[in-house]
Amino acid sequence: MSRKSLNLRAHFAVRSAKGGFTLIELLVVIAIIAILAAMLLPALSRAKVSAQDTQCINNCKQMSLSFTLYINDSNDRLISYDPNTLWIGRLTTNYSALNASRFCPTTPQPAKWSLSGTPLDGFGAADYPWEWIYGGTSPEYQGSYGINGYCYSDLESYFPGEVPDAFEKQSAIRSASSTPFFSDSVWVDGWPQTNDVPSTDLYHGGDVGGGMQRLNIARHAYKNPSQAPRGILPNKSALRGAIIVGFSDGHVQMVRLNDLWNLTWCLGWPH
Repeated sequence: MSRKSLNLRAHFAVRSAKGGFTLIELLVVIAIIAILAAMLLPALSRAKVSAQDTQCINNCKQMSLSFTLYINDSNDRLISYDPNTLWIGRLTTNYSALNASRFCPTTPQPAKWSLSGTPLDGFGAADYPWEWIYGGTSPEYQGSYGINGYCYSDLESYFPGEVPDAFEKQSAIRSASSTPFFSDSVWVDGWPQTNDVPSTDLYHGGDVGGGMQRLNIARHAYKNPSQAPRGILPNKSALRGAIIVGFSDGHVQMVRLNDLWNLTWCLGWPH
């Protein structure tokens, strides 16, 4: 037997007698695991975000479908404003499947609603749902999405100033592919105006103007909703992130915050 073979046998005999690995070998294994984890974690994070986006899109599709069914049952008339039942109360009562679609996966329903620092009591945030505390319902309605306020009907008693721009009926919507029904929002509804100033807080949104700021939240297409920018400049170019929007024609898509002004929110919106 050669001297080399004897040396190898002696090496393995020593290893066998000692048992386990050397410190250097353990460090090499730990380093390899750390490298693999560093490679896998971003991919897993992206997969989670993609799954949340898909679920939010499906939620908006379900809401738009329920609204369309309601309109068909109401002879083309859009849902009327009622502070006691809201749109969400009537739609979930008539179409129970909608109840499971009220919350974006990035804003899960809390065991007990509690949020401070909002522009108005009850407002939600990029990663937190809103709660309707003004209608006397028990329990209070909660959700992650808001209706386009111009898709209400019979507004004379509550919002007479918005009547000229309200659609009232689905047949009045001329640009169905660009007219939102529902979207991610920090409040139950919004009344965007062309001259609305962008929010400077993309976590809490805002409540200045007609309602576009209620939609200015970085809930999607950003690092993490909880890390949404605060204290940015009040202009469209500073906006980051996106929201999910369900349209009158039934399609749903992610819309960048600075593109929200390009949608058709009401009858008087410029094209």
